[in-house]
Amino acid sequence: MSKDPAFLFYSQDFFTGVATMTNEQVGKYIRLLCLQHQKGLLTEKEMLFICGSYDEDIFGKFQKNSDGLYYNIRLTEEIEKRKKHIQHQSENAKKRWNGNAMAYATALPLEDENENEIIYKDISRKGGMGEKPKWAENFKNFNPEIKYAFESEKFGSMWDYWLKYKKERKDKKYTTTGEQATIKGLFDKAEGSIEKAAEIINQSIQQNWAGLFEVRDHQNKSQVTDLAKTGRVLN
Repeated sequence: MSKDPAFLFYSQDFFTGVATMTNEQVGKYIRLLCLQHQKGLLTEKEMLFICGSYDEDIFGKFQKNSDGLYYNIRLTEEIEKRKKHIQHQSENAKKRWNGNAMAYATALPLEDENENEIIYKDISRKGGMGEKPKWAENFKNFNPEIKYAFESEKFGSMWDYWLKYKKERKDKKYTTTGEQATIKGLFDKAEGSIEKAAEIINQSIQQNWAGLFEVRDHQNKSQVTDLAKTGRVLN
């Protein structure tokens, strides 16, 4: 399993927690959080390398375990929560993509941002495997071996545009299994929303990224609309 590229950042909590720190201290603190997320527990040498010298305010944000390694408790908790959420969705995906038509037609539970409600998405397939359904008539890169989570003409146009972009980047062509997993991942990141899926694709193309990731910043809404309608960015 690849390294999780992100963790939840609660701006209000963070701002309150660093209210008495200088801008320089905040910058060092963020670097340490990022290093912990990527590496895990931090050594005192690593802490001092980023801080330059011992800084009580910054070091006070971290706990020290019995082995003398440092970690931020809140970040550790958020990493673990996200790991469990991803594992939960992975288990659902296995049930959904196991080739069993009944399992595939079963509603998929997706957790919302509060993790208190369960939102059910009915993604049952219309038309048999191997057929080209009506919604995909203009879908140039339709693959009959793939189960598409989004079944709409808009998605076909968007996905054609994404594959064209990947080809222009000279990226390695998807295997059927790889494309299936990518579409499944896009569905999960977009929480079943075709508009969010368009925003995710648009973000990656704008940033010249090879993959699809959750939206970081607010994207230009007109571009998202253009992509969702036509499969290409008009401006």
